[in-house]
This record gives sequence, C-alpha cells and structure tokens, in this order.
Amino acid sequence: MSLALLVGVSALAIGGVHPETVAVLAFLSAVALVIGPTEWHPLACLLCALSAVCFIQALPLPPSWVTLLSPASASIWSRAEMSTGQNLGWSLSVDPRASCTEGTKWITYAVVAVLTRGIGRSIGPAAIARIVFGTGLLVALLTIVHGLMDAQEVYGLYTPSFDAPRWSMGPLLNGNNLAGYLTLSFFVGLGLLIRAHGRESYAVGTGLAIVLGVSLLTTSRGGILALLVGGGTCAIAMARRSRWGAALGLKVSLAVLTACVFAALAAPPTFVRASVSQNVDKLRLARWSGDMVSDFAWTGVGRGAFGSAFPAYDFATRNLRYAHVENFVVQWIVDWGVPVAGVALVGVVYLFRPSTFAYRKSLLGTAAFAGVLAVTVQNLFDLGFELPALVIPLVALGSWPWSRSPARATSTLSIRLLQGLPVIGGVLVLALGRHTLPRDHFAIASDYDAAKRTQDWDAFQASAVQAMLRHPADPFLPRMAALGALHGRSNPLPFIEHALERDPNNGRTHLLLAEVLGRYGVEHQALLELRLALGGDPGLVGPVADAALRFTKSVDSLVEVAPDNATGRDVLLLLASKLPNPTDQERMLNAAAKLDANDTYAQERLVGFYISHLGANTPPCQEDQRRTCVDVADAKLRSISSQKPVQGKLLRAQLALALGHVDQALAQIGVEDCRTLGGVDCYHLLFSARLQSEHPETGAQVGDELLASICMSRERCALEAERLGDSATKYGRFVDATSYFSRAAREVPSATRYRKLGDAAKRAGHHGLAADAYKNAARLEGQQDKNLQRLIEREQSHQAQP
Repeated sequence: MSLALLVGVSALAIGGVHPETVAVLAFLSAVALVIGPTEWHPLACLLCALSAVCFIQALPLPPSWVTLLSPASASIWSRAEMSTGQNLGWSLSVDPRASCTEGTKWITYAVVAVLTRGIGRSIGPAAIARIVFGTGLLVALLTIVHGLMDAQEVYGLYTPSFDAPRWSMGPLLNGNNLAGYLTLSFFVGLGLLIRAHGRESYAVGTGLAIVLGVSLLTTSRGGILALLVGGGTCAIAMARRSRWGAALGLKVSLAVLTACVFAALAAPPTFVRASVSQNVDKLRLARWSGDMVSDFAWTGVGRGAFGSAFPAYDFATRNLRYAHVENFVVQWIVDWGVPVAGVALVGVVYLFRPSTFAYRKSLLGTAAFAGVLAVTVQNLFDLGFELPALVIPLVALGSWPWSRSPARATSTLSIRLLQGLPVIGGVLVLALGRHTLPRDHFAIASDYDAAKRTQDWDAFQASAVQAMLRHPADPFLPRMAALGALHGRSNPLPFIEHALERDPNNGRTHLLLAEVLGRYGVEHQALLELRLALGGDPGLVGPVADAALRFTKSVDSLVEVAPDNATGRDVLLLLASKLPNPTDQERMLNAAAKLDANDTYAQERLVGFYISHLGANTPPCQEDQRRTCVDVADAKLRSISSQKPVQGKLLRAQLALALGHVDQALAQIGVEDCRTLGGVDCYHLLFSARLQSEHPETGAQVGDELLASICMSRERCALEAERLGDSATKYGRFVDATSYFSRAAREVPSATRYRKLGDAAKRAGHHGLAADAYKNAARLEGQQDKNLQRLIEREQSHQAQP
C-alpha cells in the first residue's frame, strides 16, 4: 500500500532527515499518485502554496530586488561577496539549497494529503490508524532491540553524528522526536483499542504498552506533557460515551501499568534526574529569535536557513550550534516571514479543527485528534515538525475522511502537475541539497586536518570559500577560510570580519583575530581579543594562555586578558603555572585571588605556592622573606578555613610541615579528617608527617588505610603505593618502602618500580628480594644493562654470605 510505504520509509529511514531520503520520498509519492486513487483536499492546496514559497525563497534574484524585499538577506549576500571577491546569485533565502530541500518536503506532504483523501473512501477509517500505530510499534520494537544490544549504530550501518541515549538508539535518534512519534501512535492505537474485541484487543493493548513504555524511557519532558494533553482530550470527549465502559478502562489501565513497569525496569539510574532536569536553555531560543524575526519579518530568512543565520542572534556564550527554534510557530515566522507564517498557521488551525476528525462522533477520530493535538502542543517546546517522519502521518490523519463528506471533483490537470513536482523537487535535492550545513562543516574540518599534513593551504581555502558561498550566513566557514588564508600567507581579515558579523560572540573567531593581530605586532588589541575570546568560549582557557604568552611576558599585560569571572581566574592560574619567574607567578596568583574574595580556589593555589617555596627555601620565601610568606599564607588560611574548615586544616598542616613543625601538623589532621575530606593528598600528607614524627612506625597505619580505600583499580593502586614508597624512602623507612614498592610492582609491573623495589630492599637488608627485583627490571627492560647486572651479582653475593 503506497501510503503505508510513505509512512514506513519516512520513519524507518532515520526519520527522513537526510536529503537523500527526502528525494526518495518525493519519488515514491510521485509513483503513488500515478497508481493510486486521488482526491483533492484543501490541505493539499495549503501545502503546495508553502512549498512554492520555499522555492521562491531559493530563486536567484537581482540584488536590487533582494535589497528591496529583504535588506537583512541583502546585507549577508553583500558581505559574502566582499569577503570572497566573487559575484553571487542573491536570493531571499540565505541558504537556497536548504530551501529547495524544504520545498520538496512540503510538496511531498501535499501528495500525501491527496493520496490519503483518495484512498480514504475505499477503505475503512481503521486503515490509516493501523498504518500509523503499526509503524510506531515497529519503531518502538526496533528501539528496544537496539537498546538491548547496546548498539552504537542504527541497523548496524548508520553511525549517528551525536551520542544518542541507549533507549533512543533506533530509527528516530532524537529522544524528543521519538517521544512525539510514539505519542501520536499511542493515541491512534488507543482508538483502535476502543474498537477492538477479543484477541485483537489484547494484541493492541500489548502494543500500546510497548509504545508507551519506550516513550517514557526517552525521558522527554515534552513527551510527558503531550501524553497528559492527549489523555485529557480523550477523557473529555469519551466521558459520556456508552462504549467507554469499565472493561475498556481496565484494558487501558493495564496497558499503562505495564508500560510504567517496563520503563521502570529498563530505565537507567539517571532516569528521574533526566526527567526533571532544570535545563531549559532551548526554551530561550524563541526569545533570542526576536531580533531575527524583526530583521526578516516580511520574507523570512529562508526555510531551512535558520541554522546558518541564527549565530548572529545567539546570546549564549558557549560554542554551541542550534539548528532550529524549539517552537514550530516561531520557526515558521523566522523561516517564512510574518505574512506567510500567519496564513499557514490560520490554515492549519482551520483544517485540523476538531470537526475534521469528527470529534465526539467517531471514537477513532477522537483518539486521532487527541494524538494530533498532543504532538502539536509538544512542538511548542520540542520541535519535531522538521522531520517528514512526524509530518507525513499528521497530514494523513488530517486528510482522512473521518466524516463521510461528499467527494470533490479533482482536475486531471492539477493531479498531473502534482505528479511532476515531486520528481523535479527530488532531482533538485539530489543535485543541490546534498551539501547540507552539517556535512559542509564536517567536510571542511576534515579538509583542514588534511591541509595540516600536506600544507596545501590554497586548496583548503578554495574549498572553504566554495562551502561559504553555499551558506553565506554561516560564521564557521569564513573562519575556516580565514585559517586557510593565514597559513597560506594571504589576507585573512575580510573572512574574519564576515565571521564576526555573523557570530559576534564566537570565542574561536576572536582567538583567530588575536593571532592575526599578534603577528602584526598589535599587542594591546591582540590581548583584548583574547579577553573577548574567553568571554565567548570559556573552554579556550588553554589556547588563550598560550597565545598571551607568545604576545607578551609582562604580568600587567597578561592580567588584562582575564575577565572578571571564574574563567578569568582559571586563565590567571594557568598563566601562573607557565611563568618561569616565581615573583611573576606570585603576582599572577594574587591577581587571581583578588577576582572574587569568596572564591577559595585561587586562594588555595596561592597558599600552596607559598607552602612549596617555604618547604624548598626558595624565592620569594627565602631567608628574611620567609616571615612575610608565612603571614600572607596565614591570612589567606583564615579566609579559607571560614568557608572550608577541613580544607583549611589540611593546608595548615601542609604549612606546618613545610616549616618543620611536625607536631603542629599532626595536631591539625588525623585519619578521621582524611576520611571526611576523601582525598588521597590528605593521606599522603599525614603519612609524611608521621614518618617525620617521634613514632614513624605509625605511618604504616595511614598507608595501609589509603591503599585499602583506593585499590579499586590496579593502576590507581600501583600509583599510590609507589608514592607511599617514595615518601618512605625519603625519610629512611626502607622496610616500609620495600613493602609499598612490592605492592606497586605486583599490581602493575614496570622496570622503574622493580628498580625502586631493589634499591629499597637492598638498603633494608633484604638482599634476596633486591636481587629478584633487579632481575625483573632487567627482564622488563629487555636489554643488557651492565650496571643492573653488577647490582644483581652484588646482591646475590650478599645473600650467599652467612
């Protein structure tokens, strides 16, 4: 059946999200029109009109026309021409290839409306319900299979471009989209359950439990809201119907209960936390899109062009990319402009009104309307209407003749025209639409890696420019073109300027501009750009610190790079660790500590700096300066202790130990403090303090407790045992050191650990153990070390002596 094929392919082929799938669906719809019955439907008129708008947006137009109709689009095309030096074909859409793909989607939806209306009179209303419910059940079962196998690929063939959760790995990878699709299937299945009798009712009820259970496992908050909305809609309509009896209520209750039990058994430990997550960043997208709506109010940015144009209006300071607004109303307004979106919304509301589904007259129609309404409400928060997989069954349900209205005469010419349009659209998608924005991003990133190996920067820049011409509003592509220009010794500034116009807050673009300015010797402006880079992307602390040190060694200038927040603190601390001069390190650490008086992390680092130099008796804490370091550290410790008492005690113990006051250190911390703090550094400090005390043998208790708590993995156990052995060796406790090095070598053998074991055992008088350890070291090194051979012979001779 042609309609079942369209619904099934759209859902099972990764939701129909890829251009190739869009083209296949278009070709299938054209074939279905030829072989199947057809009847024109008003919804098809609306969908054809929206498809026409998409193609008009993609048409090349004279620049003067674009400037008149959409000044914002004209500005983008003009800037792209200035950057690349090439004349472009301007259009109202700033991503015309994507708009062609979207136009093909909408003409396919129109075909589905005509086809559904045509076959609806020859088969019963349960047919469409069985198609939608059956496809949803198949999607749910495939998702369960992938989840049980903990699959990393869909069908073992397709690798997602993102990490899909375990119970979303399947034909529909996005959890919100999967929840929406299953919600629609659930309510359509509920309508089938109302009509079912005998064994069929149990089969449908089992299917409902599976569909609902997988929907709950997605932890989609929008999906849960949709279930509540749809359930309320059904309850209101069916409350007074005679067929809504106790038996039906029992069957529905059993299906829901089974689904909840299934979800509870299969849910991961983070299920509840994910379900009640407070992350609502995507809900801010609609508000952030306000300026974008204003700039493209009349003709829109172009259907499918939102992802490339939105970074210019993104108020987030993270290196994230949003492909859509998570609200279909705002999405349509941004894409098509206010006039077209207004007509589309009014038309959809009218054509999907309750009477279309014979609400309260047909039990199956009531359930279908509840599902459509539920998914529509969800799409105000979780956008899924961009997927053909979800829109095709919605159009089919809205076009179905739920009430037996008179058939409409259908023009043969209009049907023939409609048969040709999907074919034309499919060809355009295959010819132009394959270069999607994500694919071009991935391709250019791969080309950049190749260019670093081959040093063919001219070819890389040409590739980046061609991608930029396909998506002139995107900020990533001009930045990559600027990188090619920078390495190829041409002027990168026009590309950087365009990239910053399209994404003013992008930290990586500001970092690139800083590199360019640094090469030109404009130090002050380069450091300012580094500060802006941190403001746009806090994850750039490392690259910014490295760049700043290339530009200047002045501490005062380096401090200017840091913004007044936690990111500024992190970059100052990193700069301090990279500066060679201890005095400069101290100044940088003090600058970090002053950024926020309530932030103890920088103060802890400053105290640690003083402790290390006091213990080593090196500048700036040498001789007559030691008292000043102690006083400053003590003042910082009072502030730290007021907020973190246990951490304060640990640092005071470290300070006392650095000053040689072992008793004071032991008075500050004990085993209980280390248990409370939960850190291995505390145990090591206490271990060192006890080794230096009057009763060094008590250190073994601390070391043993540390190993007992940390030896969950062999690698970690070996590392900590080796550290304990080093400390014991430092303070002359060679018997203890032998024990710890033996443990380390036993957990994770290495030549270094066996050498340390041999040295400790030799000094402890265990010559046989020392000889064996040196033999193991020689075996692991795999070469003849004459010094090691002499050590083995010497220890063997000592062992032979009485």
